[in-house]
Amino acid sequence: MAFFEGRREGGELALSLQDSWRAASIPAIREAMAGLDLEGVTRVRIDAGTAAGMDLAGTWQLNQLLHQLKDRGLEVEFSGPSPQGLHLVQEALELEADQ
Repeated sequence: MAFFEGRREGGELALSLQDSWRAASIPAIREAMAGLDLEGVTRVRIDAGTAAGMDLAGTWQLNQLLHQLKDRGLEVEFSGPSPQGLHLVQEALELEADQ
């Protein structure tokens, strides 16, 4: 399975999420994340609407990817809407951090 389809234009990497981002796929998604070539990338544009499906575990994993990219100093944005549950995951983590 390929969980990402990428296209580079200069320093921008356009990532389309592929396949099913569900709990059963988390180990494979993590492996795919570790294999992303970010050399020379300054900006990542993510299209999440291309994923076959995303449950809460997949949304959580996408949030982890966003943090990893931002921790590397990359600008990250979505092309199109972000996944429906992403803001809930982010709010829950913020509440947890505030306690």
